[in-house]
Amino acid sequence: MPAIHWLRRDIRLKDNPALHAALHYGAVVSVFILDPHLISRTPKRRQDFLFSGLRELDAQLKLKGSRLILRSGEPQVVLEELLAESQAQTIIAEEDFTPYARSRDARIKRQLPMQLIDGQTVHHPASVLKSNGNPFIVFTPYSNAWKALLPAEINLLPIPNEIPSISNLASEPIPSSETESNFPGGEKEAKKRLSGFIKKWHPNIQRPAQPHGLGGNLLPIAISEIWDDIHSDLSACRASSGLQGEQRIAAKKYRNLGERINLARILYPDPVSLPSRGKTILQSDHGRYPLAQQREGV
Repeated sequence: MPAIHWLRRDIRLKDNPALHAALHYGAVVSVFILDPHLISRTPKRRQDFLFSGLRELDAQLKLKGSRLILRSGEPQVVLEELLAESQAQTIIAEEDFTPYARSRDARIKRQLPMQLIDGQTVHHPASVLKSNGNPFIVFTPYSNAWKALLPAEINLLPIPNEIPSISNLASEPIPSSETESNFPGGEKEAKKRLSGFIKKWHPNIQRPAQPHGLGGNLLPIAISEIWDDIHSDLSACRASSGLQGEQRIAAKKYRNLGERINLARILYPDPVSLPSRGKTILQSDHGRYPLAQQREGV
């Protein structure tokens, strides 16, 4: 019996646990749903980025004997229709953790045969808890517990050689979009940017024979220039406004740094902490800034 692979944030073929789980059932219906709740609040440039990535994914799937099915509408309604059309046995999706996604998935699981596969984060959020079962509220103990759970090596799942599919299912065309030459979407571009980041900041570092973490690609994030900028701001403010002014600047600089951003933990399991604050700052290609809280969306 076929399985439906509902793609959400996992628009890729490499290292896709949900895709590999779906392949155990035989034919796979790869579907992306344009959820009106999400797409209606998504800016045009972000939509263009999404559609660019979907086009690349569709091309990759066709090379594997499959294709991407695109449907618009309420996810539960679309999935019910696909189950009937494809005679699929189950729906498989990568688990998502935003409040909207958790509510949506819980509602769908009560009505339809859906399995949620762990894969969005290195560790499932429920697996990194204090000894009493409560979540951490201080970063350093959380970081230590998170790192203690890392195995010596994490092997990434390969791109499948073949993805059996069903040929008679209708699909909407992927909307046209303007491709941003400086930031196109898609798995290929993501790999290119990761490789460029590593070469830019660590040109002399070779992949270790026994990689630590995600395939040996976990490398430290350069932040010295960022700290220099913040330190200069604080020093200038201290000279002109005294301690109260310094505190106001510090509050502004660190306002959004309290969030434990998954990206930092994935890129580098030993985040660099700012003096006396214990917060993590990342270096961006397009400027230096603190990562804000994760936003819901596509």
